[in-house]
Amino acid sequence: MVNTCRQSAEHCLKGVNSNVNINPSNMSSVYFENIKSILVQELTRASESLKIAVAWLNDPVLFEIISEKAKTISVELLVVNDRLNNTCGNDFNSFIQTSYGKLYLAETSKLMHNKFTIVDNKYIITGSYNWTRGARNNRENIVVIDKLDVVNKFCLEFESLKNMYGPSVTDYNKAKDTKADAIQSEFTTELPIDEMMRHGLLPFDIGVFTRNDSFAIALHKNDRLPITRKQLHYNTADSNQISFQFKIKKQRSIQGEIKDVGQFILDFSQKCLMQNIHKADLFFSVSLTGELAIECKEIEGNKTVLFSYDLLKNVRLS
Repeated sequence: MVNTCRQSAEHCLKGVNSNVNINPSNMSSVYFENIKSILVQELTRASESLKIAVAWLNDPVLFEIISEKAKTISVELLVVNDRLNNTCGNDFNSFIQTSYGKLYLAETSKLMHNKFTIVDNKYIITGSYNWTRGARNNRENIVVIDKLDVVNKFCLEFESLKNMYGPSVTDYNKAKDTKADAIQSEFTTELPIDEMMRHGLLPFDIGVFTRNDSFAIALHKNDRLPITRKQLHYNTADSNQISFQFKIKKQRSIQGEIKDVGQFILDFSQKCLMQNIHKADLFFSVSLTGELAIECKEIEGNKTVLFSYDLLKNVRLS
């Protein structure tokens, strides 16, 4: 695992655009491309200390780099104490057992949503980029700033966060929370569809119309992505199914009541009838990048029709 992560880090460094200037003597710059590569290079370059406050850290390459750094320099890491961080496979126990690694866990009652790193107390890296596996596929940004007054303010904020959530963890197995879901609590208020999906959550319900015009849900809002081949509890052979019509529905809490605020209809009836499919089991999948796949598998035969739809590109619900 260590060798794999190290090789991945080396691969990221090779991917840095040679036209991108990330020399510490020329800071205060903004980047929209090669962000993970820049992070890898800057973390590797640290020679005195790293102070890291990021809500979520499940990228194994970035975690391996800071774990290696903690063997020789001070590395203080603050992350949210929730299921995403604590079930992602990163060995936080080994991190706190290094010579200079300190871990702080922020409770989810008041979300610690920072994304900044202080390198050698000389410059900071901050922006929209989460330290997660899927972040490199998003449109993100980071800003690198070496202005002393700005760095000092971030140092003060980091100390304030440590005081708020400290002391540092000495027994990770006892301190970790594998049930709390900070991401889901973050979206108790409505956020844009692309923002929810960027955090790995389905932003709406997806299901099928029935004969009495009701809505049978296959995938629920806030289901975690990716979703792989989830079968609806009944199929189109049932008496209450009228067609291969699917609905994407968005709801919102309005004055304490859950109400529909938008819907989007996908009708694949004609395509299925052209294949002479009348009775089928239905399977639903959604990728991390927002591609919905609906598989209609014939019950009394071998034919299958697969539909795919780009949710981020095509679905617009008010």
